[in-house]
Amino acid sequence: MACRFIRAEIVKAGGGSSATGLSAYIARDIRLDQSGERFNFAHRADELAAHGLILPAGAPEWAADAARVWREAERAEQTKDRATGEMRWKKGGQVAKHFTIALPREGTDDQRRELLFAFIAQEIQPQKHGVALEWAIHREENNPHAHLLISTRTLVGDGFGKKARSMNPDFASKGDRHFVGEADNWDIRWAAFQKEFCARLGLEADIRQRRFVPEDHYTRGQLKDEQVIDDRAEIARANEAAEIARLRDPAEILERLTANKAIFTERDLRQALNKSGLDGEARAELEAAIIR
Repeated sequence: MACRFIRAEIVKAGGGSSATGLSAYIARDIRLDQSGERFNFAHRADELAAHGLILPAGAPEWAADAARVWREAERAEQTKDRATGEMRWKKGGQVAKHFTIALPREGTDDQRRELLFAFIAQEIQPQKHGVALEWAIHREENNPHAHLLISTRTLVGDGFGKKARSMNPDFASKGDRHFVGEADNWDIRWAAFQKEFCARLGLEADIRQRRFVPEDHYTRGQLKDEQVIDDRAEIARANEAAEIARLRDPAEILERLTANKAIFTERDLRQALNKSGLDGEARAELEAAIIR
């Protein structure tokens, strides 16, 4: 069953964030940032279904190394302090945009990858905007999902250049500070895209609502804390269990069936039962509980 969950967040320069750390987490690999700090998620490589980089035409050869991409992206958000002569983070600097996207369990790994790539091509368009994009698909506990890490600056010539304002229509300015804004309709766009894509493949596309438990953003320290990682995985499992329980609750189902009409049809009931994922005796018992 498909899910409309998608979250977009900005990875800020400094302030506890780390694009390099996120890259390590996404790739289930080891990364060293420009300060030498080490992030290691290689021990979770079995959760990685697919991973890669999408780079703009004319990107430097070194950009084939994802670890260096994010070191350079972080370096682009630094400047020399006039008072001390030391390097510091630019005030209000933003290194990357990070998407977490729930993928449908229906279909195959290849179809989920095709869906993700089609969404990237239509909605993100990294090559058009000249940005670097690292992507990965994770297969955690029957909860397939994707991560996208996208540079906020264009990658041209020898390195990162100006902010990619063209891919952020709500790019904002405040004095000398420039920052990427966020649209609030990503989940609607993702739901519509999934529905159309699944229809072309002949897959069921009942797009569920957002998950119930909010998931906090990672900080630099949390990216090295296994307990935090495990807690977030537990939240994802709890969300999944809550959704399954909702789809199998007779009172909840009856409320949905009669929300917009006093009488529901046999087809309406059959569709609700299909969503429950039950069959045989369990399905019959649920049906009896609904219509009793």
